[in-house]
Amino acid sequence: MNNNEKIIAVLIDGENVSFRLVDEIFEEISLLGRVTHRRVYGDFSTPAMDGWNTVANDFALRQVTQRHSKSGKNSSDIVLVIDAMDILHAGRVDAICVVSNDNDFTRLAMRLAEGGLEVIGMGEEGKAGSSFVKACSTFKYIADKNNGPAAIVPAAGEPAIQESLTVKPPALTRKNVIAAIKNAIAGMDADPDGWVSIGSIGNVLHNRWPDFDPRSIQGIDVKTKQLSTFLKVLPDFEIIARDKQPYLRLKKN
Repeated sequence: MNNNEKIIAVLIDGENVSFRLVDEIFEEISLLGRVTHRRVYGDFSTPAMDGWNTVANDFALRQVTQRHSKSGKNSSDIVLVIDAMDILHAGRVDAICVVSNDNDFTRLAMRLAEGGLEVIGMGEEGKAGSSFVKACSTFKYIADKNNGPAAIVPAAGEPAIQESLTVKPPALTRKNVIAAIKNAIAGMDADPDGWVSIGSIGNVLHNRWPDFDPRSIQGIDVKTKQLSTFLKVLPDFEIIARDKQPYLRLKKN
């Protein structure tokens, strides 16, 4: 199975990771496979979660709400763990991605791996707990590309940090599509000459934009939805055929 054919569940600890990282999360996941579960966990009645309330609809996130007890114990983590185990036993995914910096998810990662699932961890460099990182099959460090280091998510009961709540999925434009293709090439196992399968690139683009169609891309005038024909229009890349299958790489200077 190719990486981008994997079925992945994405579970986000919204009380430990800033909503400003949401686009980076799904950009990374688009390189790894197709997402069937998109869930973010937290007490969404609190001001600290306003950012996740704002982006949930645009990124098709199911908000799993768990109000905190008076003791302040983060009960959202417990719900995330329960959901992860339910998904494991349902046997319908190839991998579970847990997005958090919290070492408390170390045992969960170990148990999911014992159950035969690939465990993809995501968190911020310098913040992600070392034992959680080591317990995952793969760990991806994420950062807010547009606004520098992500804001610290306040603990339950602390005042919310005032910051812009504007985070939108990338528009289907020429610039964004080219950037996505370059990112995909960099993340794939290319051959020694840098060639990757155009089919794999197509999977990444459809993971990123489920409604991807070359004819609807802003800034590009094409009359066909055939991916290889569309890619020939872009001067950044070159294409060859091998055994009647098209391959692509960055154009060399």
